[in-house]
Amino acid sequence: MSERFLIVAMVRYTYYMGAYQSSYKSKLLYSRRVSSGSYKIVVWIIVFILFAGGIAYGANYLAKLSYWQITNISVSGTKSIQEGDVRIAIDDYTSGRFWRVIPKTNYFFVRTGTVENLLLEKFPRLRSVRVQKKFPSSLEVVLEERDIWALYCNDSLYAKEKSEDAGFAEASSTPSAAQDASKKIARSCFYLDDTGVVIDSAIEYQGFLLPIFFERRTGNPALEERVLSGADILFFNSAREEYKKNIGADIISFEKIDALPDDYVLFFQEGWFVLTPRSADIPLSAKNIKTLLDAVIKDNRSRLLYIDARFGNKMFFKLKATAIGK
Repeated sequence: MSERFLIVAMVRYTYYMGAYQSSYKSKLLYSRRVSSGSYKIVVWIIVFILFAGGIAYGANYLAKLSYWQITNISVSGTKSIQEGDVRIAIDDYTSGRFWRVIPKTNYFFVRTGTVENLLLEKFPRLRSVRVQKKFPSSLEVVLEERDIWALYCNDSLYAKEKSEDAGFAEASSTPSAAQDASKKIARSCFYLDDTGVVIDSAIEYQGFLLPIFFERRTGNPALEERVLSGADILFFNSAREEYKKNIGADIISFEKIDALPDDYVLFFQEGWFVLTPRSADIPLSAKNIKTLLDAVIKDNRSRLLYIDARFGNKMFFKLKATAIGK
């Protein structure tokens, strides 16, 4: 019985010892495999970091090369706009860095469309802008400015004349007197291009070097706002030509009035004005006024206050009062 027990015990010992050794060897082998795999991962991570860092360093070095930084900027087409102001606007756009690394002057990162929109927004007098890059370091800027054609004033010359016995209507026939009368009118004025679009403010403007369009409105117009229609501009240009040809008088101002939505008021440099329908036959109206001046008003033209030409061939006029003793 004791021998049998001893044999069983020996068998069991041998079995468990074999199993333990086998388990120990497996764990040791697994541990070695894990250590080997982790080492390889660490090595690959280090290699990747070095590789990515090298690429980043190389890209940063190349991006900063002076060879392809925009350093030469040519600007053409300026008239009233200062070339230096254009350069400053472009320099402001290209100053600084992208992601605190890449200079904004880098040839490949300068966006011509962005520069064009920037200049159009900053300088309302520009009609168009064309920006072109020249590899490796040049930028060509071609501008087309709007020509100043007239003034637009947020005021009413007609209302001034109607409310006072002074102002434009009492100006003498000399250009300087007409200019002095214009200075009596407090107004906000703006430059227009030949399409009736506001391109800049003209607060300090005085005199009649440019035609002036009056219109009393609530609030001043915004830059790039169209304040005159094509019909307004066509009428004014035609009237100025026809009246100059027929009666030898210059139209210097033109007014649209809310209270007279179907009419225009034309102010002449001689110091009188004409009320005329917007649908008028301009050549015929000019000839009728010439007849009135030559046949009726005659030598009293210097005293003329206004002509109302809104009723076809039937016209009305008013003369300025003559001072006592004259």
